[in-house]
Amino acid sequence: MTDKPTFDEYLDLGLALHSRGRIKDGADHYTRALEIHPDDPEALCLLGAAQISLGEQADGLARLRRAVAIEPGEPRFQIQLALALDASGMAAEALPHIHACARYFSNNIDFVELRVRSALAAGAHDEALEHATALTAGKSANAHHFRLLSKAKFEQQDVLGAKLAYQSAMGLDTTASREDLVAMARFELMLNAPNEARYWIDQCLEQNPDYIPALETKARIAINTGEGDVARQFAQTILSKDPGNIPAISIALELDLGSDDTLAESAKALSLNTSAPPRERKALWFALAQYYDKTQNYIDAFQAASTANRLSFEVARDSGQLHDLDRSARQRELTRQIFSAAFIRQAHRALEHLESKQPRPIFVVAPPRSGTSLTEKLLASAPDAAGIGERGATLKMYRDAVKVADRAGVEASRAHILRSLAQIAVAERGAWSKVAPGKAVVIDKTPSHLDACGWLAALFPDAIFVGVSRDLRDVGVSCFFQDLPEEYGYSTNFERIAGALKQDALLADHWRALPLKWVDFSYDQFVQDPELNACALIKACQLNWSEEILSENQQSDLNGFSALSARGDVIKSRSGRWVRYQAYIGPLTDTFGIESVARSPAR
Repeated sequence: MTDKPTFDEYLDLGLALHSRGRIKDGADHYTRALEIHPDDPEALCLLGAAQISLGEQADGLARLRRAVAIEPGEPRFQIQLALALDASGMAAEALPHIHACARYFSNNIDFVELRVRSALAAGAHDEALEHATALTAGKSANAHHFRLLSKAKFEQQDVLGAKLAYQSAMGLDTTASREDLVAMARFELMLNAPNEARYWIDQCLEQNPDYIPALETKARIAINTGEGDVARQFAQTILSKDPGNIPAISIALELDLGSDDTLAESAKALSLNTSAPPRERKALWFALAQYYDKTQNYIDAFQAASTANRLSFEVARDSGQLHDLDRSARQRELTRQIFSAAFIRQAHRALEHLESKQPRPIFVVAPPRSGTSLTEKLLASAPDAAGIGERGATLKMYRDAVKVADRAGVEASRAHILRSLAQIAVAERGAWSKVAPGKAVVIDKTPSHLDACGWLAALFPDAIFVGVSRDLRDVGVSCFFQDLPEEYGYSTNFERIAGALKQDALLADHWRALPLKWVDFSYDQFVQDPELNACALIKACQLNWSEEILSENQQSDLNGFSALSARGDVIKSRSGRWVRYQAYIGPLTDTFGIESVARSPAR
C-alpha cells in the first residue's frame, strides 16, 4: 500500500506542475497540501497566485491576504498580493503592500512600474512622479515608461510636461498608433491649441475614419472653436454608430441636439444602469443637469446635479481622495506665512542676475467656474500675447515648499525655495517660449494657481495676476453643476462649497496686499459692458489694445473676442443663475448674501 504524499511532497508536485503551465493541476496539489496544514502561508500564497491566474480572483485574493496576515514580514507574500490586486483592477489597494516590500525589489524595473501604476491609482501623485521620472532616467527606459511619466505629470496638472513626455514615448515607437494621435490631440486641446489638436486628430481620422475616440475629440475641438454645426455633425455620427456612447451623449446634450426629450431619456436610462462604471454614470448625470438647466427644467436639473454629486462623493470616498477642507485651511495658512512681502522682495533680489526675462507671464487666477477661460481668451486676443491653457507645471514645487514648512518650519521652506528659484524660473520661461514662439506675453489660467500666487510672484517678478471675480453664489451653483477634477472635491454640497469659496476669498485678499502686480477683473461687469471692461483689462495688463480685438473678423488662436461677443446672450444668462436655485442653496446665501464680490473694472 502506497503512503499518502506528505505536505512537502504535495507542495513540490504542485510547483512542478505549475511551472509547466498546468496551473489547475498545480492548484489541486496546493489544496491538498493545505488540507494537511491549513495555515501554512507558503501554500496559501502559491494557491492564491494560481487561482488569480485561473481567473478565480475572489478566492485567490482571500488566500493571499491570509498569507500576508500570517507572515506580514515576508516580502514574497506582499509582492504576490500586490501583483494580484493590480491584475484584479485594484491597483490602489496594492500600494501599502508595495511599500512593505519595497526595499527588497526597488531595483527591479517591473516592480517600479507596478509602484507607479499603484501610486497613480491611489492618488499618491508625488510618489508616482518620483518613480516614473526614475524609470525614464534609466538606461532601460522605453516608451511605456515615458507614457507612465506623462500620466504622472498630467496628474500633477503639468499638461505641457505630460505632452512632452508622451512625445518622447512616441519617438521611441516605430509608428504612432491611433491612441497616440488622439492623446496628442487632447493634450493640445487642453493647452488651448485647437489648430495643433486638429492636426493630430485629422491624421487619426484619415487612417481610422470610424474611430470613435477620434470623433469625440473632433467634436470637442469644434466646440472649443465655436463651430457648433461641426460638433453636432460629429456627435450625430458617433451616436449613429454607437447609440449608447456616453461621451457623445454628453456632447449632444451640451449642444441641445434634438428638440424632444428622447436623448435625455436615453441618457437617464443609461445613468440608472448600476452596472456601468460610476465615473461614466456621474458624467451622464452632470450632462443631464446641464441639459435640464438649459431647457429651463430647474427642478429636474437640480435633482440630476444632486445625483451626480452623490456619485462624485462616492467615487472620491472609494478611491481615498475625499477633499479635506481643514487640511486645505492648514496648507493655506502655511502659504500665507511663507510668502510674506519681505520674502518676495528677497526672492526678487536673488533673480536680479538673470538675463532672460521673456516671455512675460500673466496668471489668470480665481476659484473654478469664475470666468477664467473667458478672461484668458480675451487677453490672448491681443496681438502680442498667447494663451497656454492650464499649464500648472510648477505646482508640485509649490506644494513641496508647503510640505517642508509643515515638517521643518517656514524658514526651512524659504531656504528650500531660494536654492532652486533661478533654475526653475529659467526652465519655465524656456518652456513657454516653445509653446508660444515669438510671443512677448503668455497667459496661464490654471485655477489652482490661486494657492500659488506667492510662489509664482517669487519666481517671476514681472508677472501680472488677474484676479477674476464673479458673484460667488453663481460660482457655487456652477461648481455644483460641473464635473470638476478631484482637487475640487468640495463641490459635492453647498455647505462645503461655501467654506471653500470663503477660504479662496481670504487668500486672494492676502495676495492683493503683497508687492505683486494684481489686476481685479469682474466677470459680471464685463458681461454688462464688454468693450469698457475689455479695454480696461488689456491696458491694465500692459498689452497692446486695438479696436480690431472687437472686430467680428478678428480670429486669434483662442477664437478671439468676436466669438465671445457672438455668445454674449449665453454669457449674460449665466450671470444671476443662482436665483433659479435659490430654494436649494441656503449655505451660499447665508455665507455671501448680497455681498458677492463684484469688484470694479480692471485696475
